[in-house]
Amino acid sequence: MDANFFQTERYAKNKSNIIADLDSAMVSLKSMEVAARLKGAKRLSYHSRRPLGWSCLPVREWFWDDSIRVELSEICRDESDEKVLSYLLSALRFLYDRYLTHPLWEELYSKKEELAYVRWVLPIAEECNQASVLIKMEVAGIFATCSDNRAWDIYNEILPKKSAYRVQTELDFMRYAKNSITYKQRIDLLQTIEKFIMKLKNPEAGYYAKQIKKILESIS
Repeated sequence: MDANFFQTERYAKNKSNIIADLDSAMVSLKSMEVAARLKGAKRLSYHSRRPLGWSCLPVREWFWDDSIRVELSEICRDESDEKVLSYLLSALRFLYDRYLTHPLWEELYSKKEELAYVRWVLPIAEECNQASVLIKMEVAGIFATCSDNRAWDIYNEILPKKSAYRVQTELDFMRYAKNSITYKQRIDLLQTIEKFIMKLKNPEAGYYAKQIKKILESIS
């Protein structure tokens, strides 16, 4: 990290623009109009997964601000629109890999910060768990990220549906299953996926099903 970079006019302008955009997104998320809230959720989602570099430090600092976290918790819990909520939960789960444990932030990372993230995000996932596959996928992803084995029971519930098979699901199994999955959960998931493969009609879903099956079989 070059300390001089943070003293430049370019960085200051970039930081001002980023914070303004994030703050604007929060204002949109408090609107009565679904379209406005969706726009705000998409902006947060964009920032949570944007190309990383030290110019993204303002994003990290903004999301780790205690007052912002409190607001985001309330916004997620109050959100009634499935699509808006899915973008919000997606943003929260991407923060872990991209703004907490990513090698770029090695100089800033602390175990205390990671524990604070888990304490913050788990209650949100618990309260926002809904019937839809879209939301359940995001909730399961958050649980998986936090090494909470409830993730795999949720996945076992939704994997009979082809919409649950996508690249992010495969990544969740690849990155996190070994951290928390129990023997029984692994066997149950393998049975669920094998049943899905047997009645397979969708090639893309089938590809991810087979990849997840391989991952589960590789876990001892």
